[in-house]
Amino acid sequence: MARSVWVWLAATEGWAYNVAASFQVTHWQSVLEPAYPSVYEHAGNPLGTLYLHRWDLDPAIDVLTMCICHLPSYEPLRSEVLLMRKALQRYRHILNADEHYSTWQEVEDDCKKDPEGLALRLAGKGAVFAALEVAESASLSVELRRELQGRQLVKLLTTDPLSGGGPAEASRFLSSLRDSDDALPVAVGAMQLLPDLRSKQLLVHFFLKRRVGNLSDTEVAQPNLWALGLRVLALLPSPSQQRCSALHEHPHLILEVTLMMKQLQSASLILKDFPSLRDDNLILAYAAKAITVNVGAAHRETRISVSGSRSKQKN
Repeated sequence: MARSVWVWLAATEGWAYNVAASFQVTHWQSVLEPAYPSVYEHAGNPLGTLYLHRWDLDPAIDVLTMCICHLPSYEPLRSEVLLMRKALQRYRHILNADEHYSTWQEVEDDCKKDPEGLALRLAGKGAVFAALEVAESASLSVELRRELQGRQLVKLLTTDPLSGGGPAEASRFLSSLRDSDDALPVAVGAMQLLPDLRSKQLLVHFFLKRRVGNLSDTEVAQPNLWALGLRVLALLPSPSQQRCSALHEHPHLILEVTLMMKQLQSASLILKDFPSLRDDNLILAYAAKAITVNVGAAHRETRISVSGSRSKQKN
């Protein structure tokens, strides 16, 4: 029954006339009139579920768009039609992301039966935006929604601006979270997934600059600590940055690692730029350990050398 030629996305009488002709009605306005039984009689649903599910995706969206244009804002049916069109647009995103489906009706069926499974499958395919739409529309768990939001934030931060990503898009996404309480948990999740120091620095910069969400002073302390840790990491050579990247929340531990690895020049730079991290007892403890290890190593080398000399003398 689906005939794409019915619909032409333009608010013209000729367009609606073709739609009306498909229902065998006498004038195009009848498509928009609730009084016309063959269109609206089914459960009071605009256009009727019976007809909507016979159409291909694009014609269905276009017919609903035409109805929205002509239904007055105070008409209750208008809100219902808006929700229907939003659902169809969501199904379009899923169809584009998952070749498993061939029709929007199949997508709708899975959205109703197993929205969580669908969201996780889409996320696994890299279609995080579509997965997030499914999670939000189905009111799935807060934890899953935040995980998907974190993945979407990572995707935006690591995607080229020409491909729809970039810092600006990531900042807008973070600011547009429906629940302001999600901001900090989403940022925490994203920080664990971001692959490089630069991306993490951008995230912290936008978070602190915009003060996303209604954060208390205690909660703001965490991103401030990230900022300190990332600045400390930036002082290290690239190999050391990679080794310590997971310690961005613990700047003191970064200093400890540099001391343990005897990277004294890096440790000196850190203490010079961030004197608040200075802990003389810690420095003395690691220095004493380093001296002990060095003395022990030198003593072993001496014994090996002496033993070698004696062997030669005997020969």
